[in-house]
Amino acid sequence: HLSIRRQRQMCKETGFIVPQRDPTALAERITYLLKNETARSGFGAVNRKVMQERNEYGEQMEKMEHLYEELMKRR
Repeated sequence: HLSIRRQRQMCKETGFIVPQRDPTALAERITYLLKNETARSGFGAVNRKVMQERNEYGEQMEKMEHLYEELMKRR
């Protein structure tokens, strides 16, 4: 799990944390993003990069798992 400090830092880069059951706060953040192209595209670019990195990480771990399985079969 990420620390609270890291979660807050990530939110500055990737989007907003909105309190649960607070439709007013949610509406304010959505309205802000609708009106602010720079923030919207910035958050989108960062999140796209994060997802690409995570996907690549997953693919690499899958390859490593297959390699270990093949090595274990040779024992």
